[in-house]
Amino acid sequence: MNTQEFGACAMALNLFARLFLEAPDQDFLSRIGEARVFDQWPLPCPDREAADALQFLRTALKPRGGSRASETDGEYNTLFISPDKAIPLWESVWTTKDRLLFDGPMLDVRAQYTRYGLTSPNPDHEPDDHIGLELSFLGGVMGCAAESLENGDAEAARTHADVADAFLQQHLFAWAPRFLAAVAERGEAPIYGAVSLLCGAVLDHAANVLKDARA
Repeated sequence: MNTQEFGACAMALNLFARLFLEAPDQDFLSRIGEARVFDQWPLPCPDREAADALQFLRTALKPRGGSRASETDGEYNTLFISPDKAIPLWESVWTTKDRLLFDGPMLDVRAQYTRYGLTSPNPDHEPDDHIGLELSFLGGVMGCAAESLENGDAEAARTHADVADAFLQQHLFAWAPRFLAAVAERGEAPIYGAVSLLCGAVLDHAANVLKDARA
C-alpha cells in the first residue's frame, strides 16, 4: 500500500465532497485558487475528458480579481435545487424502486458512518446518503489508511482499506456514475460538469488503489 496514493485520494474526495454538499462561497474558492489545487493535482487523468476537465478547472478557479461565488452558486441552484429539473443528491433516490429518501441504502450508510463515530450533520432533515457525505466518508477512511501507513501500522491500514473498498463498491459505485454523468451532461453548469468528470476519474482511481491494497 502506498501512503501518497491513499492521501491523494483522500484529499480529492474531501474536496469534491465539499463542492457537492453546498454551493462554495468565495472564501472557499479563493483558498482553492491560492493553494493551486488543480495546478498541482496529484492524481492521474485516465482519458481526454478528465484531462480537459482538469484544465478547465485550472483556468476557471485560478486566483483573479472578481468573484466566482455567484457563478458556482447559480450552477449549484440550477443543478440541485431548481424545483422543475433538480438532480437528486441522494443514493436512495437512484437505487430504490420507489425513489424514496431515508430508505434502505441510507440506513446501511448510516451504520457505516457509526463504525467511525460519525453522524450526519443534520440527520433529521438531510439523508445520510447524500453524495457529499458519501464522498467525505470514503475520503476520511482512505485518510485513516494513509495515517496508519505513516505510523507503520499495516494491519490497521488494511482494515481501513477494506472498509473503504466495500463502501465504494456497495454504495458509491451503485449510483455515483449515473449521478455524475447527469451533472456533466447539463451544459448550463460547466464548472460542476468538469468537477463531475474529474470526480468520476478519482473514484475509478480510488478503486484501483484499493484493489492493489488487497493484492
